[in-house]
Amino acid sequence: MKLLHNQRKLTIIAMTLTIPLFLLSCSEEAEEKEIHHVESIIAKTANNVPEKLQREAQEGNIEAQYELAYMYENGLGVPKDESKALELYQAAAGDGHVAAQSAADALSKRN
Repeated sequence: MKLLHNQRKLTIIAMTLTIPLFLLSCSEEAEEKEIHHVESIIAKTANNVPEKLQREAQEGNIEAQYELAYMYENGLGVPKDESKALELYQAAAGDGHVAAQSAADALSKRN
């Protein structure tokens, strides 16, 4: 019985140590994805991509809507315009873009 009790203690200790490490690794992965995303946007703005994204977004391309919304939200290559960003995020989200829905929710809560 004492052995079983010690095993439970060790299991609890292991879980207590493992869960925060897992969560920390998840947040680092999310941060790396965000950095990659920003670098991608910056590269696109250097090549006059906002005009191309504008056309594609108007044609209903949800990825273009999301990218352009991100640019408007952060003022990357276009004037910062959170209302335009929200409009574009919502358009992409309405067609099933999950990240756009999250971004629209976060932007709505800030304003």
